[in-house]
Amino acid sequence: MMLSCAPVIAGVTVYGQLTLGVVWVSLQLCLFLTSTWWYEYRSTRLRDDVDEDTAASLPSAGTTGAPSSRQPGW
Repeated sequence: MMLSCAPVIAGVTVYGQLTLGVVWVSLQLCLFLTSTWWYEYRSTRLRDDVDEDTAASLPSAGTTGAPSSRQPGW
């Protein structure tokens, strides 16, 4: 936020031709990609757990006519 308000700060040289603005943008991109990967990983893992629970609670082929017993859950 601070760098977007003050372009002079973004132009500060950090190392050679590398400026503070380029470093900041690179860090934001890394944070975005890491958080996206983490979200996808967690949501896929949680979905796999739900799919396993759903498959376990489905009636087998031999008990198709029997009423299904509901498992307590959220």
